[in-house]
Amino acid sequence: MRRSEDGQVHGGKALDRAIRSVFGAKAAIQRYCRHKERNILEHLPQDERPLVQRRLRTAWATADPDQAAAELEQLARGLARQRPGAAASLREGLAETLTVTRLGVGGQNCYRRWSRPTRTRRAANASNQTTPKAP
Repeated sequence: MRRSEDGQVHGGKALDRAIRSVFGAKAAIQRYCRHKERNILEHLPQDERPLVQRRLRTAWATADPDQAAAELEQLARGLARQRPGAAASLREGLAETLTVTRLGVGGQNCYRRWSRPTRTRRAANASNQTTPKAP
């Protein structure tokens, strides 16, 4: 089995296409769960957001990618009746929110590590770097 190239992207469909054009079938793209979550929640009234957010996070924290996909699809079916925009947003790129889990890195720790905002990771990395002191 050949190792796949992996990457996490901040872009839309054009960036995904560009990655796939370079790496082809080897590309394993992980969508940021927090960005996907925010996009879905924007389609909902404030009072419905906490429940949907909890269900999204529970599914993404599941170590079994097939179970997670089933939970997310069940949520999308439930949303489709009254909130078709939220359901469509969830279904768009749904499989790519589970890439890391499918690669066997999954579960709750994976969700926490991979979905942290970039600023948080940059700050953590910056604290590990030494900067030369001014004379």
